[in-house]
Amino acid sequence: MRNIISQILTAEGANIKEAENGEEAAKIHRTFKPDLTLMDINMPIMGGFEAIAKIREFDVTSKFIILSSSSRKDEIIQANKLKVSGYLVKPAQPEQLIERVSAILD
Repeated sequence: MRNIISQILTAEGANIKEAENGEEAAKIHRTFKPDLTLMDINMPIMGGFEAIAKIREFDVTSKFIILSSSSRKDEIIQANKLKVSGYLVKPAQPEQLIERVSAILD
């Protein structure tokens, strides 16, 4: 799924860095400083919510879209607490993904 999303956004002109887990995402975020981060909730080593909290420690203005295979109420509440910019249920349609990313970055 990560590879497909990367291809879709790269085709739209985005500069992409990928991470295999939340810990790697936090490390990349420090130096890459993305305009927007798409974050899965369930990842090895460090989950998405934990990674967002860690990133917020050094970058409070960072923007996130959560990607999840479900729309559980507790996940949505946690996403709101972390002030994420969007929440998409996988598999998101390419048009939906592009529209959400564009809306957040405009």
